[in-house]
Amino acid sequence: MARPMLTTRFVAAAVAVVASSWIVVAEPSPFEDRIDDVVRSCRREMERWNRPSVACEVREKEKERIRTGAVKVVRTLIEKYGAADAKLPADVTPGYLALLRPPLAPSFEATQALVLEFLNRDPESPACWAYLETLVDWFEADHGDSEPPWKSFRDWGTAADAEVRAEASLALSLFEAKIAARQGEKKRARKIAETLVKGGEGSPTLLLAARKLRSRLSLLDEGRAAPAFRLKATRAPSPHVTLDGYRGRILMLHFSAAGDDADASMLFVMRDCRRRLPMSDLALLTVPLGEESESAGASAQTAWPIAAPGSAARDAALGYGVDLVSALFLVSPDGKILKRDGWDDIEAAAQVEQIVRREMGPPLEEALRDVQASGDWGAFRSFWHRLAGHRRTYFHPRTWAVARGIGPRAHYALCLASAEDERKQDPGPVDARGPHGALVSAWLAAARDGDKVAWDEALAPLEKPRSDECLKVVDLLFDLGMNDPALLERLARIALKGKRWETASMALRTLQHQNAAVSPKPFRSLIKHKRWQIPLALAEALIAYRHIDSVDLLVQLVGSKRFRVRKRAAQSLSDLTGQSLGLSQKRWAAWRRGEGANLRVLPRLAAPRAPKAGHRYAQPRPYYGLEIASDRLVFVLDKSESMYYGLFDGVVEEVEAHLSAAGPTTRFNVVEFDEEPRLWQKKLAGANAANVRKAVSYLRRTKPIGPTNVMDSLRMAFRVPGLDAVVLLSDGLPNRGDPAHPGGILGAMRGENRYLRIMIHTVLLLRGRVFKHDDPRGKDVPPIGQREKNRRERRRARAHEDQLGAFLKELADQNEGTFGVGFADMWKPPPGARTRPSTDK
Repeated sequence: MARPMLTTRFVAAAVAVVASSWIVVAEPSPFEDRIDDVVRSCRREMERWNRPSVACEVREKEKERIRTGAVKVVRTLIEKYGAADAKLPADVTPGYLALLRPPLAPSFEATQALVLEFLNRDPESPACWAYLETLVDWFEADHGDSEPPWKSFRDWGTAADAEVRAEASLALSLFEAKIAARQGEKKRARKIAETLVKGGEGSPTLLLAARKLRSRLSLLDEGRAAPAFRLKATRAPSPHVTLDGYRGRILMLHFSAAGDDADASMLFVMRDCRRRLPMSDLALLTVPLGEESESAGASAQTAWPIAAPGSAARDAALGYGVDLVSALFLVSPDGKILKRDGWDDIEAAAQVEQIVRREMGPPLEEALRDVQASGDWGAFRSFWHRLAGHRRTYFHPRTWAVARGIGPRAHYALCLASAEDERKQDPGPVDARGPHGALVSAWLAAARDGDKVAWDEALAPLEKPRSDECLKVVDLLFDLGMNDPALLERLARIALKGKRWETASMALRTLQHQNAAVSPKPFRSLIKHKRWQIPLALAEALIAYRHIDSVDLLVQLVGSKRFRVRKRAAQSLSDLTGQSLGLSQKRWAAWRRGEGANLRVLPRLAAPRAPKAGHRYAQPRPYYGLEIASDRLVFVLDKSESMYYGLFDGVVEEVEAHLSAAGPTTRFNVVEFDEEPRLWQKKLAGANAANVRKAVSYLRRTKPIGPTNVMDSLRMAFRVPGLDAVVLLSDGLPNRGDPAHPGGILGAMRGENRYLRIMIHTVLLLRGRVFKHDDPRGKDVPPIGQREKNRRERRRARAHEDQLGAFLKELADQNEGTFGVGFADMWKPPPGARTRPSTDK
């Protein structure tokens, strides 16, 4: 017969834990005193043989002899004091505990016999079930994440059935069901529990446990739609609470069963979550399953809405599969079950916080501060659109005051988001100073009060597409990302008939925030516009037109010669259709022909669709971890004195490897800079082998020297015709150029790159390994060890926290780029050699 992998320690500790819960505390009996004397004597004798001078084999042999003798004494005491014909039969549980604990713990086979013998002492009592209930936790802890030996366990259970009486046998079956449930075999566990409940045999304690197990196995799975409910409630904004009333927020739904041991830990998790997370993101609701008298305790422990007990509450619980047990569900803003397990963990509140941040973004006040501090209106625009998309417009009154205290931009975000909601909350006075504030104030007056005079006056310059005033208003609308039916026709007319490409591009970019069901066919003429910014903006704008003609136009845009346009068109097609067919126009066209007139455009999602698998980037090999979505790029490389000692050589090798993998369809150029920038050649060159060799030779002709001029280098790169992306690499803060300060560079780029839309990817170069001057170089450099990899990962994770990392990250974020971290090895100079040169006085 196969044996289970239950260890002696595991069984002994389980029995000890349970036995301590039912043994009545009283003065020790003569039987207990005798047992304690035997255990202490055995331990003392064994310790005497633990001397280092004693050989190991002799030591173990003598210790086994002492243990065997002590076990015989304990057995004799059990038979003497526990015999039915004894004058005063004693509770022999302490004797069995001593046999199952060190130092008397026997071999594994003998332990199994002791367990079954112990169960048969009184199998009809609740102690039998309590013992096996605790055994479940110890069994799982003993095996960890490994697969339990089910065959051995079943063999032992079968043998146990023949050796124990009915109650213990049923307890063993339920024990097997609970372990199966914890290991994910829910179907098998539910079948065992259902058999026990339907059989109706066993003590009330065991049957109740079986019903609870069946209930836990019937809970609604994660990912399923949460059933709707309508319940009376206290401490709620309205007399009734419904699931729809929590749309836009995450709901922590607690079904409280009186007497359930897990209920206390669930309440602890809810209180912790309430303390850590704002209620504008996370809502709490407790639904008691018992009668009114039983739910009084739960009501006293909560500081959030609690439903009235009764049949309606129990019916709502049954909809979630809850019966007789406490359960805690996390429901998403769109009504899906996000989480329902793991609430007894002390880290549960932190896990909930991660889920809330993933679904809702950062806490409201934290995000408002970030928006106010950012110099980029794009951050403000995306933030309030996320608020409106999630319908996060249920704000506490103090939130408005907090937003006003943070700054006008934070207050605008709440005003614009809440104006789209049916709840007309009063935002209080709006700071109308400045062009953005005046436009927000006029729009709110029209949206809330119906006063459209100021709004019409603000939009009047849109009737003159060629004027500078028209461009200024379109810029303001784009900054704020306003969604208004009055804008749709006007912006479309500007995009089609405007003579200035800057105004047309900004009008199209503003259109992407609107909602329309009309055909965008008139935009067909813009597909082959000579300025690549227009087709790119068109690919973005077409997601606002939920029409079949938008799909046809986007399929044409996927055939563009410029990778950025193709990539954006494919993203918009995925948003409109739900398909992910990569960047191949042939695949999209074939799919479109197959759909024919049956094509259906998906409704616009409240939240952005997550990117799907497929070809997303132009370059097959990342550059220092950056995946660059462009095939027309310029490398802007720092060649200042801090790049000496071989650091710049590593940068050049990375450029060579990246371009060699990119292939001749990619066009590139390079700019190296120290005190002044230097351009390799006037135009972009194909990334063939010859051009790559020439560029590498150009970069290696001189050694790094001098200060760092970032601003003039970016401007020189922008003058290269045809480019749409820049990769800036630096290891130090700028200290030359006009402007030379990081804040000034960010401001200048916001103005100079607003209409050009050149992506600026940034790489912060950090020092990797340090070698001696005569250590191997090139291909002979040893591979990176795990310790160095871990160091680099830690450094990469915190790179954005210092001044240079924060500057480069913000520069990339404001210019549609990405931020990365690279490492380059350095070689020390030989003894007596001069240090790196410097011209910076």
